[in-house]
Amino acid sequence: MLIEFSVKNYLSFKDKATLSLVASADPTHLENTFSSDGTLKGLSLLKSVGIYGPNASGKSNLIKAISFMREFVLTPFGEQQQRKAINVTPFKLNPKTTAEPSEFEVVFAAAGQRYAYGFSADKGAIHEEWLTAARHRTRRLFYRHDNDVEFGSSWKGERQKLKDLLHPKALVLSSAIGLKNKTAEPVHDWFEDGLKGISNRPEESSEMSYTLKMLAGDRQTSEYFQKFLKIADLGIERVEAERVPLTSDEIQRRIAGLPAEIIRMMPAEQPEELEEINIKSFHKKSDGSEIAFNFEEESAGTQRFLAVAGPLLYVLARGCTLIVDELDSHFHPFMTKKLVELFHLKSLDTNPQLIFTTHDVTLLDSKIMRRDQLWLTEKDRTGATQLYPLSDIRSIRKNEDFRARYLEGRYGAIPLLEEMRFEEEEE
Repeated sequence: MLIEFSVKNYLSFKDKATLSLVASADPTHLENTFSSDGTLKGLSLLKSVGIYGPNASGKSNLIKAISFMREFVLTPFGEQQQRKAINVTPFKLNPKTTAEPSEFEVVFAAAGQRYAYGFSADKGAIHEEWLTAARHRTRRLFYRHDNDVEFGSSWKGERQKLKDLLHPKALVLSSAIGLKNKTAEPVHDWFEDGLKGISNRPEESSEMSYTLKMLAGDRQTSEYFQKFLKIADLGIERVEAERVPLTSDEIQRRIAGLPAEIIRMMPAEQPEELEEINIKSFHKKSDGSEIAFNFEEESAGTQRFLAVAGPLLYVLARGCTLIVDELDSHFHPFMTKKLVELFHLKSLDTNPQLIFTTHDVTLLDSKIMRRDQLWLTEKDRTGATQLYPLSDIRSIRKNEDFRARYLEGRYGAIPLLEEMRFEEEEE
């Protein structure tokens, strides 16, 4: 369960910005929240958060910051050591910040504890890194400053080896995982299994492969998938996946079409048995009979939904936190609304969470989302991103028309477009 994420001096974020999933005391739409377990003292968390703002206001940069932190943590220790530079970009519109490190911190619940983990780094080195855990009281597990690290009394396992392994471009957390440290494992596992994302083009990426494997899997999983499609109301009766063996001639033909540098990396001997999974969707004709469509014949929106359906089922079943940039891309507003409402279902006891950016103003509805679920981004006069929830604007009433007020510019975070004029040419 994600509690909050903070970023500072990264891309368009100059000062520290914090996205919090801690629910306010607002009594409306309690189904959109869930109460965490007793170790967090009844903390109430939001099931979803939508982030709005004009283009280039920093919405995607927030997603990039979360994604970078996850990618860096999950990079093996050896690969971190070998990197020429850490992939951070500070706020460039201020001479002071370009010379300062970027900072990232995440607070989350896992394994019955609340963890706070973060680090600051520039391209050349990690300058600070910290990890605390809290069950009944907060305990510091370790604190790193440049080339020195101190471990708290609650840290179990190797200490001297970790000090010996300390590297300017490698995380202490990653080196601890390399040594199979039990204290570090819940933190690393949360980044790997508890925090997920969907790519910008899932129909062409691993999400599609995962969905196809799910469809071609056991009967129970396939039936569950079909029920999930019914919720989306795509006009599809059912979907089938067929495993098709590839002949050696077909394999060679496909290999021949790859770039030369890719071919050189492939093993000399190819596996004898390869297959691909073809997907067909079945629609009803006017006479009540069914007709099969190839996947490529479906609309871009349907293709995208089918691609993300598998990962979505995984997230909902496992209770992960899902991060999605531009949730409404290729989706009709009705479909986007359906996706968000899936995370609000009372029947889900896995407590999944959804964090997404969007321009879809139909979700700016007090009947769907609470004020603390709607966040805004806009840039100040210095070009830095400001991030704030609708609930911070005190003049907003709980049941007012969020959509109309937002489009009127009452909340900020909208494009300021100058009037375009065409001068008539003089004869």
